Amino acid sequence: MNYKDLSLEKRAQWFTKFAENECREVSELYFYLSQRVANDEALLNLAAYCQQRQPMPNLFFGAVHYLLLKEQDPVALSAYYPSLSEKVTQMPPFEIFRTYCLSKERAIKELLTTRLVQTNALNRTAHLMPVIASVLSNGEPVNLVDIGTSAGLILNMDLYEYHYNGRKFYGNSPVVIESEIREGHLSDQLIIPNIRRKTGIDQHPLDLRTEDNALWLQALIWADQTRRLERLRHAITIAKQSDVELLKGQSIIDFEKVLRAQTHDQVLFVYHTHALYQFTKEERAAFWKMLDRLGRDRDFYYLAVEGSGVLAHRYNRKGVLVELTTYRSGVKDAVLLAQTNGHAKWINFIDPPVTPLP
Repeated sequence: MNYKDLSLEKRAQWFTKFAENECREVSELYFYLSQRVANDEALLNLAAYCQQRQPMPNLFFGAVHYLLLKEQDPVALSAYYPSLSEKVTQMPPFEIFRTYCLSKERAIKELLTTRLVQTNALNRTAHLMPVIASVLSNGEPVNLVDIGTSAGLILNMDLYEYHYNGRKFYGNSPVVIESEIREGHLSDQLIIPNIRRKTGIDQHPLDLRTEDNALWLQALIWADQTRRLERLRHAITIAKQSDVELLKGQSIIDFEKVLRAQTHDQVLFVYHTHALYQFTKEERAAFWKMLDRLGRDRDFYYLAVEGSGVLAHRYNRKGVLVELTTYRSGVKDAVLLAQTNGHAKWINFIDPPVTPLP
């Protein structure tokens, strides 16, 4: 899909849907800006330089935020961005935002055509950690592989601290993960798994030792989500000191090559969070067939955390679904463990787990 080929009306719909479906009650700033960009022809034309398959509003606002973070001296718009000013009391006059964007048109175009939305939603470890800990509870050495890893921050889930329903469960870290368990329960006997190897695969892995990459990752945090931004900065510090292998790969062949190269003397646990929505239906089918081939040759666990658009056909449920598949002795067994939202602010554990529809 080339955004430049879309009508202004279609481009506007991207921003209005982004405002209503993602920003309402989450980001007052981006809700306000999205509604107004949707009615501005010049900014819609600028946003249309976004790369194919990339979420246009996220990339556009990320580019603007990045440029603001790079400014040597504050500009007028900086005063209205909570990530850059502690004294924000109102929304920016839209003309100030518009003027800044048009003054940075060339730089924004370059970012839209070269950068990707590569968020590391750290809070998603809120459901990853308890699932992995419950499956691998005997201290066995674990080999984690993250598909669509971006900068690999989620791979460091064992280095974070976890709070549920206002109570600390495990970990000791400046990176605090918080969530609400609305249904089901979480055992306080779980221990952080013995993760020995961490491998991330991405079409454009972000090496955080390059400061520009670290800044881009920060820019993708919505500018009024200051607690998330502070936590991300702590996670970046941890990542720079951790042993994570980042590999470039974007095809099914690439993924299979990496997975088949993994050692057999550690438990292989493969996962992805909100990655397959970027695949076509045919690509998703090919990816799952590849895992089935691998499962005939070795044992491993596979955790998929995806929106219902990816997994609904298996369970006829809405929301973000958490599905665990076990490959053991050539036998495949899949169950739905939980439902959650995009940032794991809440979790409904399903007890007993549900098997896929026939």
